[in-house]
Amino acid sequence: MPTNVVMPKLGLNMIEGLVVEWLKQVGDFVKQGDLLFVVETDKITTESEAQVEGVLAKILVSAGEVVPVSTPVAIILAKDEALAGDEAQVPSDVTQSPASQKKKHAIRPTQASPTGKVLASPAAKRLAKEYGLELSTIPGSGRFDSIKQMDVEGFLEAHKHEHSTKPLASPLAKRVAKEFGVDLMAIVGTGKNGQITRDDVERAATEQEQPATPFGVTQRIPISGVRATIAERMLLSMQQSAQITLHTEVDATYLVRLRHAFQEVAFSAGIDVPSYNALLIEIVAQALSDHPHINARQEGDTILELEEVNVGLAVDTMRGLLVVVIKNADQKSALAIESELTTLAERARLGTATLDDLTGSTFTLTNLGMFGVDGFTPIINPPEVGILGVGRIVEKPVMVGGQVQGRPRMSLSLTFDHRVIDGAPAAKFLQHITQLIESNGTSYS
Repeated sequence: MPTNVVMPKLGLNMIEGLVVEWLKQVGDFVKQGDLLFVVETDKITTESEAQVEGVLAKILVSAGEVVPVSTPVAIILAKDEALAGDEAQVPSDVTQSPASQKKKHAIRPTQASPTGKVLASPAAKRLAKEYGLELSTIPGSGRFDSIKQMDVEGFLEAHKHEHSTKPLASPLAKRVAKEFGVDLMAIVGTGKNGQITRDDVERAATEQEQPATPFGVTQRIPISGVRATIAERMLLSMQQSAQITLHTEVDATYLVRLRHAFQEVAFSAGIDVPSYNALLIEIVAQALSDHPHINARQEGDTILELEEVNVGLAVDTMRGLLVVVIKNADQKSALAIESELTTLAERARLGTATLDDLTGSTFTLTNLGMFGVDGFTPIINPPEVGILGVGRIVEKPVMVGGQVQGRPRMSLSLTFDHRVIDGAPAAKFLQHITQLIESNGTSYS
């Protein structure tokens, strides 16, 4: 029976996805695990795989369209099946062996399919319609001489002087151009066959003439991609939660000693030295286990206390702020957390992080101490209900046993959603973290 291919839900917070490009065309035989199409979310771009084996009988959502998760985007049929009533049924012998299919891959004038119709992918049909082309005049390179998008693009390139009134642009590029108000006709494409890409549009948006301002402008940067996602999520966080921040300063003497102890044995033992972030994630995870009302989220009129303790860490990258996630952090040592953090942070900075790397956190830690920041007010990472900000460790004079001593001090700032958590429970959670940091280190690591 027909199997629906749906827009996958790639993360807990994903509600919709953009079909960037189809990697298979109507009539193609696919195996389980074959890459079907490219999907873009607010965090990453990745490929979606076929879950069953069969023939890609129909594409329901064209490239460039945004649809909610679980929406059917295509239909796969088993061998010898056909879509009842469909005007372009799949030929019964389309599932023949790859060896025999190769004979049909040479480009030549398009022949009619067994149904008497010219076979073409939805993307090819859309592009041909856009330029007023007759499909029957375009050589096809697909099975049964079916016409692919690349065939139409190649035809346009060969006849570009005849079809120069409309720009050749990817669906995503057109969508971005519309958002920025950029004229595609004024852009020189750098893609295949001169196609205009998303990067071309964003580059043009930064260069196009803008209204005069009273200040000199050295660069105009479109708010798009990760930057746009951050802007949207932070504004949403402030608008849809009642955020309050508690500030405290802790004695970091034992935390500093613990890290020095790791440093002393690291070389001889051949182990990594846990960063302060790794040590703090272990401490925060332990505190969250003892305060489940902080490891929670609100859904409608219900508060959900979560079983997993997944601590996110805000990481600064060239693309903007990303939160990498240590899953089940309450079950891991600082050494294990450090090893995982190193890998996750590196992938985030290189732009190769997976959606699993960046989703699923139940609480977030953000540390600006390495930039010389003493304290700040962090903004909750929705749908979480709390976030801990960490400042730098700096030696200060304090009274200890009636004597003035220099002690390393560190500021902590806990922002929480007052709709879900009251002030006293939040204060107790912060107090618990303080006690763990100021202990002799035997209760963690």
